[in-house]
Amino acid sequence: MPAGRYEMESSLRASFFGDILLCRDRITLERVVVKSADLYLALHQTSRSQELVQENVQLEVEVLNHVRALGGHPNVINMHSYFVVNGVLHVVLDYCEGGDLLDAYVQPPGTADKSGNSNCNRDDNNQKEGTVVVRGAQVIHTQSPEDENKEDRNGLFLNGADGFNRLHESVAHKYLVDVLSGLRFLHSYGIAHRDVSLENILMRDGCAVITDFGLCVQDASFSLSSSDSSTASEFRCEEMVGKNYYMAPEIVAHERYDPRRADIWSTGIAFFILLTSSPPFERADPSDPGFRYVAKCGIKAVFTAWGLDQEVSEEMQDLLGRMLCVDPEERITMDETWQHPVLQRKGDEVVIHQPSTMKISVN
Repeated sequence: MPAGRYEMESSLRASFFGDILLCRDRITLERVVVKSADLYLALHQTSRSQELVQENVQLEVEVLNHVRALGGHPNVINMHSYFVVNGVLHVVLDYCEGGDLLDAYVQPPGTADKSGNSNCNRDDNNQKEGTVVVRGAQVIHTQSPEDENKEDRNGLFLNGADGFNRLHESVAHKYLVDVLSGLRFLHSYGIAHRDVSLENILMRDGCAVITDFGLCVQDASFSLSSSDSSTASEFRCEEMVGKNYYMAPEIVAHERYDPRRADIWSTGIAFFILLTSSPPFERADPSDPGFRYVAKCGIKAVFTAWGLDQEVSEEMQDLLGRMLCVDPEERITMDETWQHPVLQRKGDEVVIHQPSTMKISVN
């Protein structure tokens, strides 16, 4: 790290290929996060524990540099710069003081990380997933009606399964708009995230920010001179990537898939968890009884079965039901989500960041 530019304040955690540091920029005086990656390990996609991983650091930097060249987006993590010193890549990113949505809103009271140190790629994501999925597999709502409707002192939470928090719809709605706005921007430029999860949605200045692009993909046929999504209608992938509880059924089934539609599925799962405190099933596979129930009856039936059909609006249930349509060809598209009543609610500030049509050359 160049001496004199970034002063390390603390080490946040380890990543697959290096460390994640909280630093202060001596020039701007702002806090930033610096992700370091051993280039030899990163280029060979081998973690520090010598395990093969799918994260592609080179593509992540390329995509974030592309996003920056396009002018950036308030709901996509901003990369300030990157540089290499002694075979180690350093990527300088915005510091998101609010942490991630899983820590902030789903963990049991008193267990969330209060430091806000939830930036970027993390080796503990699988452990956090395990915490969620146990509740998803075994969830039985035994609270009394009084407990179910008891709010925390800040007015943000309701009690969910097994004492975990579930978020008020009004707050979840704001974050959903943020995430869909960020994804719409990415998709319009031929970029799919492929790892949307509560762990990869950070909070900065009250807004949700999509981060961790290690599993993203770019449409090779996409033209920067046009943001017409029809030009990328054959955008397809084959790799099985993502977290088990968020992976779309077509990915689990090893089918060729449209990663943009898979992003919509993953977003639906993330916000179902925010609104209920639990995933609807462990894995979108016919061997999972929870998934079979959703495939047969729809996600709205889960809200009803869990006694939450009166707690979450009919419109929100409908939108999540369409986002979690098992058949990807029948699943709601990104453009259709912006026509849905949930995103057209009066009184909610919904700012759609339209992509520029200017052709930009990215070196």
